[in-house]
Amino acid sequence: MRPVYEIINYQLVNVVYYRLSNGFPETMKLFLKASDFNEDQQVYTIYPVLEIKFKESEPSIFQFQSSYRINQIEWMNSINKNQLDAILFASIFPFIRSTVHHITDDYRGAINLPIMDLRMVNFQTGITFNITNKNEFKRMNN
Repeated sequence: MRPVYEIINYQLVNVVYYRLSNGFPETMKLFLKASDFNEDQQVYTIYPVLEIKFKESEPSIFQFQSSYRINQIEWMNSINKNQLDAILFASIFPFIRSTVHHITDDYRGAINLPIMDLRMVNFQTGITFNITNKNEFKRMNN
């Protein structure tokens, strides 16, 4: 039996990275730029974005694209769009964490996103974290 969906791919589409000082990020925001479904190919695509704001610099933006083959259309239609987007986003979040870690790894130390369960997040509004110190992420809103 095939799973209800399968990850086809994910890719980093665009990155604008500003990190001018040695400090750690002040805020981070995860959200979806868009999502769409190609009925002919049964492929659902999401466009996740991570925004990182360091003190005294412009926001850094990491834009991704991820595609999924939907094997059970009934399953997709049984849940609302926000829930579907969150489930699919959560499935590639480990890859996003790894990509951000590797891109930001320099003499100042890599940016390590926390391990989170994102299956219930509303990614239309996104989720924002305020970082109060190097080892603490404090969720601001969703």
